Amino acid sequence: MQPNSDYHFNLFQPLNEYGRKIRNLILIMLSIWAVCVFGFQILLRIVEKPTPEAALTRFEAAYETLKNGNPDPGTVQQFLHSQILTAGKIGIKQTDREVLTAGINLGVRMLVPDSVMSSVLVKIPEMDLMKEKLLKADGQEYLDLKTGIAGIQSDLMLLTAPYTGFSRGSLESDILISALRAKAPVGLNAPELSALPAVMALYLTHNQSFLTDSIFLGFPFHYFYMAVFLLSLFVGMCLFYKLRLDRRMKIEKIAE
Repeated sequence: MQPNSDYHFNLFQPLNEYGRKIRNLILIMLSIWAVCVFGFQILLRIVEKPTPEAALTRFEAAYETLKNGNPDPGTVQQFLHSQILTAGKIGIKQTDREVLTAGINLGVRMLVPDSVMSSVLVKIPEMDLMKEKLLKADGQEYLDLKTGIAGIQSDLMLLTAPYTGFSRGSLESDILISALRAKAPVGLNAPELSALPAVMALYLTHNQSFLTDSIFLGFPFHYFYMAVFLLSLFVGMCLFYKLRLDRRMKIEKIAE
């Protein structure tokens, strides 16, 4: 018997038994892959539960106390620190960052005495002006402006550190100084702060479940599943397909 050398293959309209077998194999493997990928995502959505960060819980407690009036410095620091933590996150929308900036400035005004705050307010416009000039400067002028800005930032850290609780040179202190503005809301009822609770809840609430909290081989299970297992499964399926294809070609006597 002469070997069958018909290599034609059509996924949607198989021309022979060989084509039908290969089509069925491909569809089965695609189904397995789809279930493993999208089924896991669906399962994550089913079992996940919104879980607030500890910073959000502290913020909400401080926010309620501030609304009721006469907060102690520790409560205001809690209000400020939680916003600094949020402002340091990556991927915050510009409109949300403006809300956080307003809240941070309110917290600073409530903590820093007026006598010290007057010195802070003098330096902020000077620093902002240097930053504007920095965009167009080059050479020695650029270096001088950078040095001047760093000096003002250092002064602001020294002035605010005793009241905010952020040590000079810390990341929190850098975020605080970069958020300082010459104007600040007069209270929690200011229009620019109306969205503050919603913004804090948005960036400090995460969906968690046993799939995200469990550790497997040193990784969170959901990360291991998506980044390691699915990749290994894909490689394994490619190998399996090749072996099955070779076997089917021998059965059908298709010549190489």
